[in-house]
Amino acid sequence: MGEKHYVWRDLKAKEFYFRAMTIREENYPDSSADWRLGEKRRLLEKSLEWDSTSAVAYYQLGKAALGTVVTTIDMYSKAADISPNWALIHAELGRFLPSEKDTASLLRGPWASKTRELLYHLANKSHFKEDSFIVSPLNIYHLKKAIELDSNFLPSYSYLAEKYDDLGKKDSAVFWRQLYVTKFLKKMTNDTNSVTSFECIQMGSALWHLRDFERAKSVLMLGEKISKGNIEHINEYLAVVYTDLMEFENAIRACEKTAVYNEFSYNNIGSIYFHFLNDETAALEAFAKAENDVQLIQIQFYYSTGNLAKALSQAKKSRIFIDFMGIRFYAAEAAQQMGMIDSANYFYQRIIKNAEIEFVHNQFTPDYLFVALAYSRTAEDEELRLLLESLKANLNEDPWLHFYLACFYAQTQQKDSAISSLQKAIELGWQPNPLSWISGTLCDPLLDPIRETDAYKALVRQHFPKYYDIATRVPGKH
Repeated sequence: MGEKHYVWRDLKAKEFYFRAMTIREENYPDSSADWRLGEKRRLLEKSLEWDSTSAVAYYQLGKAALGTVVTTIDMYSKAADISPNWALIHAELGRFLPSEKDTASLLRGPWASKTRELLYHLANKSHFKEDSFIVSPLNIYHLKKAIELDSNFLPSYSYLAEKYDDLGKKDSAVFWRQLYVTKFLKKMTNDTNSVTSFECIQMGSALWHLRDFERAKSVLMLGEKISKGNIEHINEYLAVVYTDLMEFENAIRACEKTAVYNEFSYNNIGSIYFHFLNDETAALEAFAKAENDVQLIQIQFYYSTGNLAKALSQAKKSRIFIDFMGIRFYAAEAAQQMGMIDSANYFYQRIIKNAEIEFVHNQFTPDYLFVALAYSRTAEDEELRLLLESLKANLNEDPWLHFYLACFYAQTQQKDSAISSLQKAIELGWQPNPLSWISGTLCDPLLDPIRETDAYKALVRQHFPKYYDIATRVPGKH
């Protein structure tokens, strides 16, 4: 019967779909990643020409999207329309739907119209009010829908925790991580052989966030064993966990494995050598290998070791120079110390003009810190007074505000105020960020001016004794 047979279209759709699924590196080792992705997308689009009701084809097309996250969401949304009771597609929608901040950014960009159309569509499907996507997290809805449809699909729990982290709802994030741990352990007990390396990575991440570093290490090593070393980014997680366990040599070995495919890892290696192992020479060698992936920790290294010209040139070279106020700050500091006053003032003014000041809990170095420092450096005293008053009025019970105030006071040589602010942060429950982040830890270079004071050493010894040796030494000081 050929094309006239009633199963012809279905068979053609499946033919193109399964051909698309064969487009993998092991099958086409001499092809580029871009070609494989493009060819896979072309075949999936051909499949959908024969059968436009294939949810799985739309799902795979979303995974192979070459455009922005909006393209991925568009494909996943079509898959969810076709198969509304498919837990996986709700989990993926929940994972990829942007945060409120990212949504606002998308609505200002070239994808604004498509973004608004998609979010209205999803909000209506989810029975949200028309504009609720601005304030109500659609991603939370879809992840909870995935759990409702399949409570044993573990990734949904992990993604939920991440989304609550993004919303600043730490208690909710802890709850969903603990639930993930419980579900994972139950699966391990009942059906050990079905546990996947991907689930081990998520379990390791959950335990790491819960600061259970030893168990995180064990489960990540299990994931590496299950994958037979074929999932490279397991070592990225292991490197972070090893660093928090202060197993620095193991952390370096894990980073070296990831550096084969990710140059960024040399930044981490350099940071470990510099901040924790006091090996400036090895740090310099590592950072030199990351010349094309400049990060803040690399710029801080050159600045701290007195290579101001290199710090400034690397700051300008960084791909995130425009958006990350921390890099602009170190560019300004380096320029100022080199006597380039006009350049320094230009960078300080760009910080003031471009920073986004938000009165919200923020464990990541917030823009308000660099604005305050810029005001101080440019003697804009009234603006500085108003900013500090507003911060204290809105965030006085936030331990992170007081930690970053300690950084501000340290950098402006108000050492007694810096110690008082750090003490206040600790009293409010402040805990340092992961060691590998450097920023927001006791090793944060912004605290260097008070690092060797007796008062700072006493605070560290009393509250964080395990970090004493690495937290009370000024890296790069000879």
